[in-house]
Amino acid sequence: MPRYLTEQDIADFRAELCKVATERFAKYGYEGVTMRQLADALGCSPKTPYRYFKDKAEIFAAVIHEMSAELLERQ
Repeated sequence: MPRYLTEQDIADFRAELCKVATERFAKYGYEGVTMRQLADALGCSPKTPYRYFKDKAEIFAAVIHEMSAELLERQ
């Protein structure tokens, strides 16, 4: 029987994925990061991140949005 994810489960995974992506983008740059590497770092299937984000560009946009929001909060 499949496990149904709650809204909190989805939000938690997205947040963890963005955290890992932020670290990787900072270290390797956008071109140096792959969806497979993100999945490996999270310990999940290579297809799992695609359930939460369309592609790497969407993850990058989410990371940039989050970082921008943090900067605005500090003002």
